[in-house]
Amino acid sequence: MKIFHIADLHLGKRVNEYNMIEEQRYILNQILDRVAEEKPDALILAGDIYDRTIPATDAVELLNYFLKELNKHDMFIYIISGNHDSKERLSFASDILRSSNIFIEGNFKTELFKHSLSDEIDVYLLPFTKPLDTRSYYEEHADSYQKAFELILGNTNVDKSKFNIILSHQFITHNNTEPELSESEVVSVGGLDNIDTSVFKDFDYVALGHIHKPQSIGHDHIRYSGSILKYSLSEVNGNKSITVLDIDNKDLTISKIVLKPQKEMRHIEGYLDDILKDNTETTEDFIYVTLKDEDEIYDAIGKLRSKFPNLLNIQFENQRLEHHNTEILSYEKLNESSPLDLFKEFFFRQNNTELSESQIDFVSKIMEDLDETN
Repeated sequence: MKIFHIADLHLGKRVNEYNMIEEQRYILNQILDRVAEEKPDALILAGDIYDRTIPATDAVELLNYFLKELNKHDMFIYIISGNHDSKERLSFASDILRSSNIFIEGNFKTELFKHSLSDEIDVYLLPFTKPLDTRSYYEEHADSYQKAFELILGNTNVDKSKFNIILSHQFITHNNTEPELSESEVVSVGGLDNIDTSVFKDFDYVALGHIHKPQSIGHDHIRYSGSILKYSLSEVNGNKSITVLDIDNKDLTISKIVLKPQKEMRHIEGYLDDILKDNTETTEDFIYVTLKDEDEIYDAIGKLRSKFPNLLNIQFENQRLEHHNTEILSYEKLNESSPLDLFKEFFFRQNNTELSESQIDFVSKIMEDLDETN
């Protein structure tokens, strides 16, 4: 029995205001190609299907396309909600979809949904849950989030003679050791949503979502598949992949199929003139740049963007502006800022220095004159 495990699609995500939908379409088509070649019996989607609780139209259409194409293959599909998903929206039509072997569990229930993939394999669906979702266990039986999960999973009637798989989208730790995080994940303050691997003691494979770097936690069979694309600077040095499970009775073999994005995400460091002179570096890739120049730079964004049209971020690393992070302005900030605030930020980004008081007065006077003229 062969199973593909993926997670954290984040359909509709924007990275520094770049809409990633076409990159996501490309990588999902690559996954569909691997499905056609490898012919897995099932595919697991372990949460964060969408990037927002109210997904954009193109994100919904892309998921519809992906599921429709998967359904052309004779396979089972298991989906749970993640912390970015709306559990109600993701669960829409889930009862009807089960007739097409698509099993979606968006809402947390103390009695977990179970499906028998075969006579030897059972699959359990545990969608993302907050402490609030387990309030009844807090109040009546447990004094912690960890204890609530111990009770929920301990009361699940797991047939240990079978190979048991559970899908979960949580922040899982092992003996207080945390998984390796990237900038993309948001973890509750103070470790409130941490759950130890010990709660999964009755399961032969734990298919996790939530952490974007592919990795196991504590045991090889408790595994984050990682996101399908790179979504932050901290992810540029890693590869994304499909986790592949080959199951023979109780024996499990885990392997990976590396995914190749349409555009890479890379980090370039150096001096501006050297970067601009390097003729080998012109690219459509998504680029983060760290500049080491000590002198003032005029129009650094414009100069770099002429070479790297998909420039995501400029960071200055020098004695005057140590690790100053210069992100591309978001649409929301543009709408919320006054013309003077925007000019002040523009001046700083271009010159690595603040406007003086006299310069602010001068610019303000010009803007006032323009308002009166209009």
